[in-house]
Amino acid sequence: MMARPLSILIAIVITLIYGGASCLYADDNKSAPDFSSIKKIEKQAENGVLSAQIIMASIYISHKDYSNAYIWAHKAADQGSAEGQTLVGESYINGYGVAQSYVDARKWLLKAAEQNFATAEYELAIMYSEGKGGETDYAESFKWYSRAAGQGYVGAENALGVMYNEGHGVQQNFAEAVTWFRKAAVKGDANAESNLGEMYAAGHSVQRDFVEAVKWYRKAADQGHAVAQTDLAELYEIGRGGLPKSDVEAVRLYQLAVAQGYAEAELNLGQMYVYGRGGLTRSDTEAARLFRLAADQGDAVAQTNLGIMYEAGRGGLTRSDTETARLFRLAADQGYAQAQYNLGVMYAFGLGGLQKSDANAAHLFRLAADQQYASAQYNLGVFYDTGRGVPRDHHQAMIYMRLAATGGSQSARKYLAPSHRQRIIYLERQETQQSRSIKNNCSLLDWSLASHGGIIGGMWAGGGCN
Repeated sequence: MMARPLSILIAIVITLIYGGASCLYADDNKSAPDFSSIKKIEKQAENGVLSAQIIMASIYISHKDYSNAYIWAHKAADQGSAEGQTLVGESYINGYGVAQSYVDARKWLLKAAEQNFATAEYELAIMYSEGKGGETDYAESFKWYSRAAGQGYVGAENALGVMYNEGHGVQQNFAEAVTWFRKAAVKGDANAESNLGEMYAAGHSVQRDFVEAVKWYRKAADQGHAVAQTDLAELYEIGRGGLPKSDVEAVRLYQLAVAQGYAEAELNLGQMYVYGRGGLTRSDTEAARLFRLAADQGDAVAQTNLGIMYEAGRGGLTRSDTETARLFRLAADQGYAQAQYNLGVMYAFGLGGLQKSDANAAHLFRLAADQQYASAQYNLGVFYDTGRGVPRDHHQAMIYMRLAATGGSQSARKYLAPSHRQRIIYLERQETQQSRSIKNNCSLLDWSLASHGGIIGGMWAGGGCN
């Protein structure tokens, strides 16, 4: 859970209780605090006036004096103040002025939420959805988001849309998701604007409309929303939604999102450097740096691309089959088909420090084949026809070869053309060529460097097998 600022309540509390912060300033220019007013408020706080205690907590928060902020918030909380209880809960979440404790945070937020305080309801819902301070409980999370959203709390409206969209704590319902995203989006919430754009791009419960998607992406992107900036950039790359095709604008937007550390933008900008697009000077080194940033955040496509660059020794990287295998495994474990296929190839030939294993190779080819990955379907067909890693089964071999051919595999189409005897000769010739390829340091890996928008630019120059 990322730290959430305690200042979330400052403006609300002061505005509600004192009609604004102007009472703290000596004149209208607000150039300096009126310390005499602050002293008066502090005196009231010491006398047990709830509103004054909350303001004192808020003042200390604004000066990052969290220890004193916690003291005053706790005094208000002990008197039953929902605002004070929420501030105490957030102090425990962030470890500000007190040792971090999600258990205590949940306890205090629950006290405030039971008083129908929307901010606490929202914060408590987050804790239930993230399993902080107790078990993950999407049903409870949905309940508290609903209560906060019912009070018009914009963050909860968007969060409720997310839960409907993903089917967490409630039956999946895209129409309800769109309703809640729209409620928050029309209030200017950037997360909701981005999410509503996604619904239009995907056509979930609304007619697929990239023009409408662009409208909402742009609203969010203009507020600095990294996901929307990236989605908008991807549409500029292909010229959809009424946008002109522009790699230059795509690069600009990716750079804005990369500055915020967004993994998908790092991956896609790396791709632009690979092929020198959008006015960028082609740079394998910069591509590798960006792929690593995204890979370190767990992005499976970036992990695969970085693995390919290690296998080729590009971008200033020392060639390392071992590092290639490690990165492919990370991505394969996330279910990424290209990585599963490539790791399967490495097992088939005992590369990257892996013990040669046809059984492991067949397993990985099957995982990728089940995702309609044509190269994996072809290899699995070969394995069935030759009995490598699986029982020999010509019927299964034909099934996978037909799937691969339908998916565009030229090797599978060649396999299907001759008679059975000619097929066996063809397979034997292919195995000889594969062995020769390994000796020539060409590992039969799929060298296509991909972005989240798909494979860009075809095969890596100088890579692959002929």
